[in-house]
Parts: sequence; C-alpha cells; structure tokens
Amino acid sequence: MFYVVSARPAGGYRVWLRFEDGRSGTLDVSKLVPFDGVFAPLSDPKYFRKLSVYGEGGGTIYWPNGADIDPEVLYAEVTKEPIMWAGRAVYEPVGALIQSRTSSSRARRLARPHQRAPLRSTRAASRVRG
Repeated sequence: MFYVVSARPAGGYRVWLRFEDGRSGTLDVSKLVPFDGVFAPLSDPKYFRKLSVYGEGGGTIYWPNGADIDPEVLYAEVTKEPIMWAGRAVYEPVGALIQSRTSSSRARRLARPHQRAPLRSTRAASRVRG
C-alpha cells in the first residue's frame, strides 16, 4: 500500500507521486528533508529533476547519488495520516502536501473510516446455528 508506482517532478522542489492503492498527491520535498549530506545535490533544481522510482520491490523515489525517501513517509504526507507503530504515532506529517487526489473507487473506499457490522451475542448466534 505504501509503494510509489509513479513519480515526476512538478516544478521547484515539488514531486507528484502515485501509490499502488491509487492515491496520489504533490509534495514539496524541501519541507521533508534538509538539503545537506546525501540530500545536498537536490538543492540544484536540475539535479532534483533526475528523480526516479525504484523498480520491483523498491517502491520509492530516489536520485542518482542514492538519496531516497522512505515510502511510508511519502504516503503519510499524501494521506495526512501518521505512521503508527505499536499503537503510537512514530511520524506525523509535516505539511509538505500541496495537492492530493484519490483516483480510484478502491482508494476512496480505503480512505473512508471502516464501518463494522453489529456483532450478535454468542447466545443468539448459537441459536441461529441450531
């Protein structure tokens, strides 16, 4: 669900992303990472436009120097949902989202809160079975 299947530069330090569940959005990468260390070359707009998507099993964006961004972080930014682990938020979106779109009916269903059917009591369920 978190894998990036398509990406393209969207001007400046922005990138448009589409995920395997159909969700898509445009993020400002300059709000996600400081342009130092491995990310220093990305401060050059020409170099920034050289972004690619890893092939099979990678599922995120990367640049020729090996810099990449965790696909879960990208997904959290597009969906504005925190990354949860053991019941706690371990990453909160920083507001890099510029535009978001849910492009498929499946993705819209996934984005809605789940509704549970009412549970029958055990006694009532046993009477139904016989």
